[in-house]
Amino acid sequence: AFSGTAVIATSDWDISATGGLTGITGITNNGAYTQSGASANTFTGASTFEGALTSTNTFTLGDGGETGAINTSAWDISTAGAISGVTTLGMSGVLTNSNATTSALSMTGATSGIAFSGTAVIATSDWDISATGGLTGITNITNNGAYTQSGASANTFTGASSFTGSVTASSVTATGIGLNAAQLRLAAGTNMTISSETSTALGAGVRISTNVYIVGFSSASMYYGDGSQLTNLAGSHSAVTVAAIGASANANGMTLTGQQLNLEPASASFGGVVTTGAQTFAGAKTFGSAIIGPTAGSTINSVLINAGAVSGVTSLAMGGALSGVTTLGVSGNVDATSFTISGGNLTSYYAP
Repeated sequence: AFSGTAVIATSDWDISATGGLTGITGITNNGAYTQSGASANTFTGASTFEGALTSTNTFTLGDGGETGAINTSAWDISTAGAISGVTTLGMSGVLTNSNATTSALSMTGATSGIAFSGTAVIATSDWDISATGGLTGITNITNNGAYTQSGASANTFTGASSFTGSVTASSVTATGIGLNAAQLRLAAGTNMTISSETSTALGAGVRISTNVYIVGFSSASMYYGDGSQLTNLAGSHSAVTVAAIGASANANGMTLTGQQLNLEPASASFGGVVTTGAQTFAGAKTFGSAIIGPTAGSTINSVLINAGAVSGVTSLAMGGALSGVTTLGVSGNVDATSFTISGGNLTSYYAP
């Protein structure tokens, strides 16, 4: 026991009056090593700590130009600074990558990722994620699952947006050309679709795969189908009107322009109606009753009558033949180049 200061000096090691140890090759103790002074401890050479190392103040590992490594049973830090086996990394500052050619953070494993317990911001030179989750500068988003929006804000897509799978939305508002899709399904799990109609025979317009219920009115320049299943029709439409008889004979005997019907005259080539003008008829015509000619001013060039009687003629002038007449009664003159009676009698005549 020393009641005052003491010095121990040997040929190998020394203890100074202030407690400085020199020449010591090893210190073995059964308890904890405690430093009460403010001076920093300096360890030269390799130092091995078998138990826990606790510091109540700042401690520095290096840097005298040497390399160092920490190797534990759970995690390690290599001499190059690679950290492995760390389960949680908590930082109060910024993670900085000073090597521009190496990824700042590489995570492997099926469940690898970054978890933020508070708010977080990611800011890069190209794209950013704000503290509220706002994405800016993103050129493309690729996901393997479904995109779900839990907020009430509306999504706005500028430019063309392509969806390779099905899109389900409670409501969609589109401006410009709107939606561009080969087929639009009205409800999931049903066959109610709206698509384009490729058949020109059906108008090449819009095809709706199911029934259509219209609360208001439907307007179209043309409806396809026979209309046999249409019910509760009000019957309102533009009336068909008949115009004056036309002047252009055709194979139909009439023309229809809009809702206006025009009857056309008969001719030597087409059937039609009889007008008050001059007409030429083709084909034999049979009359069940008498033919009444004009009282004066007109001439019948040729008449063929099959076994019938001609009566009521006041004057008969013929430039052709009159045949097939069993009885001819004329109250006036008969003017003919020749007159032949076969099988009958001439009751009276006057020869000038």
